[in-house]
Amino acid sequence: MNVDEMIEGAIKKKATRYQQLGLPYLIAINVLDFPVDSDDVELALARSWGTASAPKNRRVSGVLLATVWHGLSAVRRQPELVLNPNGSYPIAPGLLPFHEYEGATLDC
Repeated sequence: MNVDEMIEGAIKKKATRYQQLGLPYLIAINVLDFPVDSDDVELALARSWGTASAPKNRRVSGVLLATVWHGLSAVRRQPELVLNPNGSYPIAPGLLPFHEYEGATLDC
């Protein structure tokens, strides 16, 4: 399984876990064990968010690509927040204390 498929699968599984909450809903995905580059993230999220005219997973406000600190790991990466441009309950950019993803815009 490719990294983009892993991210997309995690979003799909977690996006349908709850009924509509009526509040912003973030999904955390641990990507510590996978080499993730911006192309993987953008491809997975483009497929997960859909387009402005055909949005998907609107109950999800964003994804937090998280790494878990592991004592044997020499690398510690900061979690990255990617907001869903089509989310039903958007989160204002800069509101949460996470590094926001600086890739290309994903609202196709």
